Amino acid sequence: MYSNGNLEEHQNNKYHKTAVERAKQFLKDFGKPELEIQNQLSKSRLKQIQENRKRLLPIIDTIITIGKQNIAFRGHRDDGFVDVPSVSSQQQSIANEGNFRAILKMRIRAGDNILGEHLKSASSRATYISKNHPKFYY
Repeated sequence: MYSNGNLEEHQNNKYHKTAVERAKQFLKDFGKPELEIQNQLSKSRLKQIQENRKRLLPIIDTIITIGKQNIAFRGHRDDGFVDVPSVSSQQQSIANEGNFRAILKMRIRAGDNILGEHLKSASSRATYISKNHPKFYY
């Protein structure tokens, strides 16, 4: 390696210092499984799954309620975004958007903030309230 066998010269090289620091960091992190990437990704994925379920539950509950009550699901004008009312707003749409949308709006007015935020912030392809089947692209 070194013709004169000088270990001090090797010890002072940048690559050696970097390797020593990385080894120290590895040993420090090795005993902490919460810092491992796969565990961090799993936690993040688990959190996303839980959030998605919270978003879908009021929509699924509304669908089940409409089915149990044997009432019409859709109205004449039920395409596009749902005009999300504020909790204090009692203003009703003139157009009949159907029972499904009416019940979703009622839930929001009654304080379902998760549903309201979902319908405000989700893209038009991710609201899960469309009468059309999603198109899949391969």
